[in-house]
Amino acid sequence: MADPLATAAAALPSDPGAATVALVEAWRRHRLPELGRLASRASRLGSADRDKITGVKSGEVHDAWLRIEKAGDPLDVDRLLDTLTTGICAEVKVRLAKVAAWPEDPRVLHALVGIVTTDGQHANQTSVSMRGATQAELPFTSAPNRTFWTALTKWLEDHGDATVVDALRTAPARKLPSHFGTWLGTRLDRLLPACAARVVGPPTSDERSAIDTIDQALGKLEASALGKQGTADALYADVWAHPDDDGPREVLADLLVQNGDPRGEFIVLQLARHRGTLDAAGKKREKELLKRHKKDWLGPIAALIQPAHIRFERGFIVTCSLEPNAALEEKLGTHPAWSTIREFLVHGYAAVTARPLAKMLQAHGATPLDGGYFTCGLE
Repeated sequence: MADPLATAAAALPSDPGAATVALVEAWRRHRLPELGRLASRASRLGSADRDKITGVKSGEVHDAWLRIEKAGDPLDVDRLLDTLTTGICAEVKVRLAKVAAWPEDPRVLHALVGIVTTDGQHANQTSVSMRGATQAELPFTSAPNRTFWTALTKWLEDHGDATVVDALRTAPARKLPSHFGTWLGTRLDRLLPACAARVVGPPTSDERSAIDTIDQALGKLEASALGKQGTADALYADVWAHPDDDGPREVLADLLVQNGDPRGEFIVLQLARHRGTLDAAGKKREKELLKRHKKDWLGPIAALIQPAHIRFERGFIVTCSLEPNAALEEKLGTHPAWSTIREFLVHGYAAVTARPLAKMLQAHGATPLDGGYFTCGLE
């Protein structure tokens, strides 16, 4: 049987997808954490052009998830795991059962340990680029949903190894002042001996040499990808710095279309609407894209915006309802992405806490709405 490390090295730099498959196989044989990290890096590169699993409603996400999972493409693993806990618990338990039936995979181990070790019970905003953010939240902590956690911890007991013991032993959820924290801590304590017994040895000299070669090849690919992202981030910054100009939006749209990002098409369509040249087919496509991607396109300030009552113009948010959060405002309250907003709504319960955000927006020329319902769709 061919050496999977040699196969992975030969596949790079032209085919990170083939390298992913080979690296996952190599990890199954030796479970070296270095191989797991390489597999995850190759997988992200190989699947970079695949859209996030989205839907207007929870059921749509679930149906799309099951359809993609059934196809069995190894490069879909990242987006399947990224949306594993999206939706209601009953749907998520079905998806977790599907994942549990997969062959062992370092990406699954990393994702499930990541769920257990999420930092706290409430949303935790972590910037991943100028354009967006990853929101982590410990899911399904109520008593009726503990069957989800029972299934997840059972998988870890059966498939975890010594490399994850420290992370599970120090999981922040153990410190939650609730019955759930105590219950989960007990579950984790019970599975730790089984994980600790699966000791992972160091790589051999040949494995180390192959790992170094693959690491360098992936580094070059990542540097190239980072350069493209840096260009996009600079163009987003240009849009925010000149919110009244169409030019920066047109340049950004061109790049996003070239990269296969659907927001590029959306910006083009909305610019056409703004200029009165959007036909019926374009209006239909515009609505379809907005329904599917609206939450993602709120960008880095998403945590301070309610997901309803949102309006976009020329590809960017212009009207929103504020969701104040003092801790997040320290990081995001002065972000340049606020510059495109022209109208905002503050609900009565947030009349006091939203004042800093409201004052900032008014200083930038945004107008507070009267508190009534406003149109968030497209005519």
